[in-house]
Amino acid sequence: MRPVVKFAVVLAGIAVGGPSLAAGGFDGAWNVEVSCPAYGEAEGFVWRFPARVSGGHLSGKWVSSSDAMNYQVLTGNIGAGGDALLTMNGRTGASNYTIHHDAPHTTSHFTASVHFDATSGSGRRNEHRPCDLRFSRV
Repeated sequence: MRPVVKFAVVLAGIAVGGPSLAAGGFDGAWNVEVSCPAYGEAEGFVWRFPARVSGGHLSGKWVSSSDAMNYQVLTGNIGAGGDALLTMNGRTGASNYTIHHDAPHTTSHFTASVHFDATSGSGRRNEHRPCDLRFSRV
């Protein structure tokens, strides 16, 4: 319940005149699903939201339908081979979904290691609790 992501812009390839990150190979609209099963006393949840990749940079946002202060922003760069370290940053929702029973609207953060191919992607959250991320090209 702490997934919001900041994005970093990688310009190394451009600075030396080489190809950009993914050379646009992953550019376009994507559907995202973050699935976190129950963990200890924390209840499980699933977030579904759209994302967009432009110039190899992914950006998407999930907002709770019942509490706009409960949101997560997913960002990161996808490398030419499809590997990405994505970051999710935001604010938590109800405390029964967090592993430490954090108060609602507490700042949250995690990273996920993901691999993309031409039409899909999958990965795993790196910190706190196990969560799977799945991506499908629209």
